[in-house]
Amino acid sequence: HQIHGHFLDASERNLEAFAEYLEASRIDDTDSNNKQWMGESKMSGGDFAAAEEHMLAALALDPEHARAAENLAGLYVRQLESMEEQDESSYSRRTRPEPIHQPIDRSPGELAERAAHFSKIAVLDRPDNPYNHYIAGTAALLQGKLDEALDAYQTSIDKSPKRAFSHLAIGHVHLAKEDLDAALE
Repeated sequence: HQIHGHFLDASERNLEAFAEYLEASRIDDTDSNNKQWMGESKMSGGDFAAAEEHMLAALALDPEHARAAENLAGLYVRQLESMEEQDESSYSRRTRPEPIHQPIDRSPGELAERAAHFSKIAVLDRPDNPYNHYIAGTAALLQGKLDEALDAYQTSIDKSPKRAFSHLAIGHVHLAKEDLDAALE
């Protein structure tokens, strides 16, 4: 069921993948990976509320499940970015919003706190993963912690120099700091 679920996820058939992971979870309800994969399938399908539920279940089974922490941080950031994009006065970092059909029922402040919390766990668990530093930077930026965001984005670039989103994000931080010369670099 797990292997078939991976195949279906790779084919962007998220609902079918979820069903396979659910069946795998019924066979072994102590496997935190099944819960995590269920969460990823739901996240890809835009059901962020269910994604959060399954990823938290993965962490309940295995508090050191690094991928669940990484994905929770990313999940909270994506919802915050989506909320920001709906605010026409806000400067959007994404060019095309991802659809969220079932958002997480939490305030923006709580989402930001959770994004920061889980991104710190992800960075500690997998410090060489540039994605974790990118998400930590975005979580900091969404909280208005511009210097912290710059540091995290720079670490992401140091880990993966060709990571375009991290380079772009540094420019956005400099724009937020009203440093146009640095933003243009």
